[in-house]
Amino acid sequence: MARFVEIRMFRHWFIEPFTEMELAEVKRLAEQALTLEPNLAAAHIALGTYYYYGYRRYEEALAEFARAV
Repeated sequence: MARFVEIRMFRHWFIEPFTEMELAEVKRLAEQALTLEPNLAAAHIALGTYYYYGYRRYEEALAEFARAV
């Protein structure tokens, strides 16, 4: 699930921008991955990727990336 979030966000950034509704669905998936496995590095990377590519919220993205380490 976490990898799917990353792939979707790369598509949003590099191919075709998503609607707000599509971005909300991607965030829901990222949060669901964290709910299932709170300590899974890939889940934190997925949420960080969402923040980074979805809204350019770099501080939040970096915080999630740091949690993955």
